[in-house]
Amino acid sequence: MKPLKPFIAAIAFMFASLAHAHGEFFLHDAYARASAPGAPNSAAFMVLDNQSEVAKRVVSANTPAAKRVELHEHTMVLV
Repeated sequence: MKPLKPFIAAIAFMFASLAHAHGEFFLHDAYARASAPGAPNSAAFMVLDNQSEVAKRVVSANTPAAKRVELHEHTMVLV
């Protein structure tokens, strides 16, 4: 099992430039799940909050902590 700290740090640094550059695009509640014994993968989760009036997209991701990174979108709709 690979240590999760480098993975979490890589994800945080990846999005830190977005928060710094745009000021209205925030990442919060980030965490990574530990891999189950013998499992080849893990997952990291975070909330990306765009407070600007301009649409922004995350179009790619990478980290030295993993061979492959996949992006999945979950949208929260408030009723």
